[in-house]
Amino acid sequence: MDPLASKIILLTGASGFLGSNLTRRMLDRRVIPHLTMHGADPGYAECETHAVDLTDNDAAQALLEALKPQIIIHCAARTASCTNEKERDATWEANVTSTENLLLAAPEARFIYLSTDLVFDGFDAPYVEDDAPNPRGWYGETKFAGERQTRVYSRNFAIIRTALIYGEKPPQASRDCFLGWMHQGCQEDGLTLFTDEYRTPVYVGDLCELILRMAEGDFCGTLHAGGAERISRYEFGLNFCQAFGYSPTKITPTKLTDVPFGADRAPDVTLDCSAARRVADYDPCDVISGLQQVKANQNKDKSPAQ
Repeated sequence: MDPLASKIILLTGASGFLGSNLTRRMLDRRVIPHLTMHGADPGYAECETHAVDLTDNDAAQALLEALKPQIIIHCAARTASCTNEKERDATWEANVTSTENLLLAAPEARFIYLSTDLVFDGFDAPYVEDDAPNPRGWYGETKFAGERQTRVYSRNFAIIRTALIYGEKPPQASRDCFLGWMHQGCQEDGLTLFTDEYRTPVYVGDLCELILRMAEGDFCGTLHAGGAERISRYEFGLNFCQAFGYSPTKITPTKLTDVPFGADRAPDVTLDCSAARRVADYDPCDVISGLQQVKANQNKDKSPAQ
């Protein structure tokens, strides 16, 4: 029997890209989580879904008192950087207040908090867990504030800083990751991507596996969860074209200084994932392998039933 199957698990953000992928993987393991929604119902018939605004302390308190979860996996967040800069109060509520409400309502639960590589400013990569965060944008600020709340209020937590996440879009996901945007661009006029913005993109299946290992384990602290390689947005685009059969001429290189933004962008937030390898036997794939896995899974989903 799966060690998580006997636990009461609450997963927030189940209709998001990461949350929906994580829910599918849990169900594949016959682990049935409780899900929260604030908007569209993610549509998992096996799971009990709770319509709740986690920024409302009374509502969060009532839900957690009723459920008494042993594990909380907190994926819910506002992630669109430019929108977050314009709507700072709403982003703080979604990313910080909700985190505090969950922690205060269930202080004994194991708490898995999903953070981001964008807590770093991008000028001293690669980053290890003990490096001092210095976010450049409001999204990173709010996620770092959520990290601080987690450390203050929980005695049994794992903070997982993720990189750029890519993978398959489950039918239940309310939105795609950036691969959908890349497909559209390559099918139309092409894409312009940065040659001087570096990340460690992580395949969503590898990230989900690490999250579940943290949920069932007892490690307390912070881990970095990027992919196997440091790569620019432009290089990622060329790999994308290779994997999905588009011409590389669909990708036009540019530099950060050539494009005006509504939010500061960190030039290099490469994550050193050595600690996760030691602690959790984390073994993420490189980008081309991950993209090939995405393509294989998409083709499998399109295959007629046997």
